[in-house]
Amino acid sequence: MISGTQRTAIINGQHLHEGDRLQGARVEQIQTTQVILRVGQQQQVLRLVPLSVKTPSMRPPHE
Repeated sequence: MISGTQRTAIINGQHLHEGDRLQGARVEQIQTTQVILRVGQQQQVLRLVPLSVKTPSMRPPHE
């Protein structure tokens, strides 16, 4: 989530800001479409899924 100068990512249910740590990784950068983590000398890029993709289907259950 990016609001003005505030950047927050929710990873594994935790609200994180740039510079925070998660399971040994440091949140290096939060962008609108991805979060960049650093573990030692390696970068890991987490691509964000648009909210519309996460919305559950409204189909009735199969009988």
